[in-house]
Amino acid sequence: ALKIKGKRRTLNYDATLNDRGSVRVEILDSNRRPIPEYALKNCDALTGDVIDQTVSWKEKENVELEGDQPIHLRFVLKNADLFSFKFVETVQE
Repeated sequence: ALKIKGKRRTLNYDATLNDRGSVRVEILDSNRRPIPEYALKNCDALTGDVIDQTVSWKEKENVELEGDQPIHLRFVLKNADLFSFKFVETVQE
């Protein structure tokens, strides 16, 4: 489990390995159950080859979690490579 600081998740990935490549992220609680607002079905698919792309769920980029709860992340890659991820405090303008 992770304890994180920051409200925004960013990824460095390449989803151009084949047609229709994508990356999606799901946030799970400490019992590895999807947090409904951040479930996989709500994650906006990321495509292309990007160094610092913000993950969003139904176009919402900032993640608001209750308290200081530990989480798990589930990455779903389709014809893609994930190189890194990070948590940052605010959305860049």
